[in-house]
Amino acid sequence: MQLEFHQLDRRHEHLRMRNPQRQRQLLASLAASGQQTPIVVVTVSDRPGRYLVIDGYKRIAALQQLGRDTVEAVVWPMNEVQASPGSGAGRSGRIVEFFESQREIENKPSVWRPGHLSKKQIIASRASR
Repeated sequence: MQLEFHQLDRRHEHLRMRNPQRQRQLLASLAASGQQTPIVVVTVSDRPGRYLVIDGYKRIAALQQLGRDTVEAVVWPMNEVQASPGSGAGRSGRIVEFFESQREIENKPSVWRPGHLSKKQIIASRASR
């Protein structure tokens, strides 16, 4: 489904980590190949035609920088309350938890000791829960 940017509710954007190098890579990829992965949204129950972004904030920002007017999206069949992290809503709650745990990991010193998991291993294990 194609959505225009004005239809998107991005209230959780401030929770996402910023990595300028990765954002530049994403921008270059989208410029070269177009959007390959749709963003994930749910309907906003009290605002017809509005969608709460669950995943895809960086793709949205990059597409806007490229001057695009729309974004390809997948609408999950639940409302914003069901998709909130505390609702036990399966995958959608896990996505937000994943971003929050990734932020925690990235803010810790990058010291690896033998027998300890790397940041990538910790992120991968949390994402697979």
